[in-house]
Amino acid sequence: MKKLHNILAVTAIALTFTACSSDNESTSNNEGKEYPISLSVGIGDLSVVTRAGNTTPVKTGSLGLYITSNGGKTLLDKYLCNNAKFDASTDENQNTTWGGPTYYWASDDATIEYIAYMPYNSNNLNLGTNSETGANYYTIDWNVAPAATSEGGSTTITTENTDPDLLWQTASAQNSASNHSVAITLGHACSKLTVNVSKLGSEIESTTEVSKIEINGMAATGTFKFTAAGEWSNPGVASTYAMNKWTTAADGAKYTFDAILIPQTAAASLSITLSTGAVYQLAIPEQAYAMGKNYTITIQVGQDKVELGNITQTPWTEVNGGNLTAQ
Repeated sequence: MKKLHNILAVTAIALTFTACSSDNESTSNNEGKEYPISLSVGIGDLSVVTRAGNTTPVKTGSLGLYITSNGGKTLLDKYLCNNAKFDASTDENQNTTWGGPTYYWASDDATIEYIAYMPYNSNNLNLGTNSETGANYYTIDWNVAPAATSEGGSTTITTENTDPDLLWQTASAQNSASNHSVAITLGHACSKLTVNVSKLGSEIESTTEVSKIEINGMAATGTFKFTAAGEWSNPGVASTYAMNKWTTAADGAKYTFDAILIPQTAAASLSITLSTGAVYQLAIPEQAYAMGKNYTITIQVGQDKVELGNITQTPWTEVNGGNLTAQ
């Protein structure tokens, strides 16, 4: 699911529900007609969901859906659902459909409240209740470490997908006589760090490569609460985990690495390992890493001196975080 990382604006993708259910409960104001809820799904920055732009369709993966309210109806598997799964299927013409169960609008003008997220997890989201208001809420424990982490020796990834990029939307939608669909716009719940290695020092052999970059001193786990704005809590202890190495480096870079981060404020460092076995350390000053933001830094690996530039935050696919020089 690498292709999900760099999408900026809304991508509309039709999901046609294929399975049906029935019961004795009828609707109140649609003359006995019940309209299936159809969905369109896009990936984008939730803060700018009204902005049009170039998009990349979601071609693979599974989406989880909760419909928690639907015009006052209480019947599960028809009007409401808990963690329904929808799978993407793309044909030879690159047309994508999503297979999953059918749910119905409670009435012609019913309003639904829903939670949508990717990648799908067969374990239901954690259900909690606000002790003051009595309102229910949902959370998930998330791990962004791609393989192993030093946090308590754990090697378990909470999602069944090896891509730790958590996408979500918590919102409402209203049925209408002309449009029975729900436009879901998923946003990035996590942060992202991209490291571009622009060059190696002249004293390093030309055949030498950057084989690995690890992040040190950042929590790899946390608990995400599916509110409209999204909330993180319970960050784990500082850990060490490897970044993902791009097959093809970004424009102007010799090597590119990236990693999904739990949003947090932390002072971190990078361990840069060359194919010769040499390891370089690069300190990154305390920085706030926000949801839906990508932080890009450029490094040069040479001698033993490290020079740091500024890191800035901009929307996920537009970030340029300044220059860091490791000499």
